Amino acid sequence: MSQPRDIVIDESLAVLYDLNVGDPFVVADYEFRVAGIAEQASALFTAFSFINYDDMIDFFFDSDLIGDISNFPLLSYLLVELEPGSDKNIIAAEIEKMESDGDVFTPEQLSANDVELGKTLFDPVMGVLIAVAYGIALLVVGMIMFTAVHARLANFGVMKALGFPNHVLAKGMMLESLAMMILAFPLAILIAEFGAWIVETNVPLYRVPVMEVAPLTRTFIAAVVLGMLGAYLPYRLIAKLDPAIVFRS
Repeated sequence: MSQPRDIVIDESLAVLYDLNVGDPFVVADYEFRVAGIAEQASALFTAFSFINYDDMIDFFFDSDLIGDISNFPLLSYLLVELEPGSDKNIIAAEIEKMESDGDVFTPEQLSANDVELGKTLFDPVMGVLIAVAYGIALLVVGMIMFTAVHARLANFGVMKALGFPNHVLAKGMMLESLAMMILAFPLAILIAEFGAWIVETNVPLYRVPVMEVAPLTRTFIAAVVLGMLGAYLPYRLIAKLDPAIVFRS
């Protein structure tokens, strides 16, 4: 931002208003010029834009703002640019010491605050939805494996007649279910990416990060556990199978 009225906007705003570098960006009848597009420069449901201090003063006095500008909601933070090699934690502590009424946040603290706000707002609801989703997934896997076992009762009867114990047959079903879950997981990621693309295309302010390592790892572990539990649901059908019935039929 080297020129007057330059502004850097978040990529979600660029998508929402179809803006590119060099385009005008009008706020309260005050025209800025898009000097850059920032990646991942947004908070929870809130996109950020960046202007320099002089432009902020000009914006407040030259735009069509009405009322007390000290309560103007568009001004959220003052961004402090540090010299190369400076320790942001030390600088933050010094600023708070000199200005006790102000709060200084590092980017990591802002991210942590967003995470906590998201947990406060959505944890109870999302916990219920995730639990219901896992329950449905368990039932679906159980139904698939029950159908697979029922369709191959004759094969299981022959294997039991040959001396295969029930736990060996159940282990085979678990391995089959595990292989099914592992093969289905990449497809599930593609479906999630497509859903995220639909959301972000229609409502760019809502970011849906799918390829996060920690959530993907938890989901994969849950899928494996659900697959093994679902494979165990038709165990009683195998255990009660009488090989003699198979041969008589």
